[in-house]
Amino acid sequence: MSIKRRVRKDGSPVYDVRLRDAAGRVYTRTFRTKKAAEAYQSREQADRSRGVWLDPANAATPFAELAAHWLASNPGKRPSGWARDETIIRVHLLPALGSGRSPRSPRPTSSGSSSAGRPAWRPGR
Repeated sequence: MSIKRRVRKDGSPVYDVRLRDAAGRVYTRTFRTKKAAEAYQSREQADRSRGVWLDPANAATPFAELAAHWLASNPGKRPSGWARDETIIRVHLLPALGSGRSPRSPRPTSSGSSSAGRPAWRPGR
């Protein structure tokens, strides 16, 4: 992790914060002040130590999409358990959280289809 000062073409200084995600990929954020860059770097390090850090590229996943992925992620779940979970999401969570962006949710990695003979759950069913 590092903060590097550089000068833009217009002559204004900026500060690049270079960090690595959990997979080792480098990501960079640019700030106009060194103080803002240091604050961002400190926040990212603190989030990691608390276990709440998320990749900024994946932070804007809709809750409904995350819920659909989660339901499909365990094809071995019994039908009664799957129905219970789907009902809780549909009746309680989606109305409360909506289908908007969830800043603390990771991006799903699969298409969300179920191989247990059930149709994949889709938001709004």
